[in-house]
Amino acid sequence: MTPRTYRIEIEPAAWRELMRLPEKVRETVFDAIYKLELEPRPSGCKKLKGKTGFLESS
Repeated sequence: MTPRTYRIEIEPAAWRELMRLPEKVRETVFDAIYKLELEPRPSGCKKLKGKTGFLESS
């Protein structure tokens, strides 16, 4: 069985902000974003209270 993957969409304004980060920081952020495509609910995350559809990762 093939694992289900998700698609991450980054708004243009967010993309511009990401591109302004120092390269090392940007690589770390992109790695974390791409990992969410494979595992959208990584261990250690919890649902935010009062928000529907949002998770917090610790």
